[in-house]
Amino acid sequence: MWQSCAPMKNETIILAHIELAAIRWGMEDKPLILALHGWLDNAMSFKPLAEQLQRDYQILAVEWPGHGYSQHRPGQYPLQWSDYLFDLHCLLQWFGMQQPTAIMGHSLGAIIASSYNAIYPKQFNKMILIDGLFPLQEEAKLNKVRLQKSFLGHYKNVLKQQQLRRYRSLESLVKARHKLTGLNETFCELILARNIKNDDIGSYLATDPRLKLDSPLRLTAEQVDNLMQVTDTPTLVITAKVLSEQQDLLMRQSFNSLAHHVIEGDHHLHMTSAVNTAKLVGGFIANGD
Repeated sequence: MWQSCAPMKNETIILAHIELAAIRWGMEDKPLILALHGWLDNAMSFKPLAEQLQRDYQILAVEWPGHGYSQHRPGQYPLQWSDYLFDLHCLLQWFGMQQPTAIMGHSLGAIIASSYNAIYPKQFNKMILIDGLFPLQEEAKLNKVRLQKSFLGHYKNVLKQQQLRRYRSLESLVKARHKLTGLNETFCELILARNIKNDDIGSYLATDPRLKLDSPLRLTAEQVDNLMQVTDTPTLVITAKVLSEQQDLLMRQSFNSLAHHVIEGDHHLHMTSAVNTAKLVGGFIANGD
């Protein structure tokens, strides 16, 4: 069974528009990997992988707004996936001239990384995408229904803002997430322990409740195709299963310098298959394989 032993340092990053939490593993004189986590996860999801990489790299895992210890976005307005692109843009400005050696994203983090790279194709030195590639897409004819559902859900959320759902313990939350996702309970606990707060009544999720609501709009297939223009950024794609023919075609059309590997694992393969993932990441950064 995996056990945590990687030393870590909690950090706060103050951007122009919001304050983000982060965790850093490894020595600060090592090449830096900026790690971007997935939806409803947090920086701790990178801990098993960081343990494997920290001898040769430092890993800075930054938490998106509304996740982990980061601030929530102000107000009660609906969230857009493009909000994360602006977060990443501001984060890269925060680094200044000392840009990361590589950007590594899982799931949502991978989608945001690849999309930002499409907008600014010369920004990243190297990019690592773990079980995530392109923005979610939807037919244009579904826009009206999506907007209706989004506004209804967000309005209800405003009305019940003070009615937090309580759980008896962290253990009950862990079991619920394990049942929903199938992720090993050890890894569920690793993530959830940073996503909850406790009071006299019990435990509750501190993540922004808007994260679970429908966003107002999604891109169409045409918009995704036009966004994901070909890039020369060296890119490593790691997936837990073989891509569909359509996904594989778009991937190969989008990245001129591409290495794609399928390794055994589930969606959180950077946790459940950390050793194999680390070998691929380390080899790619060092040699470009």
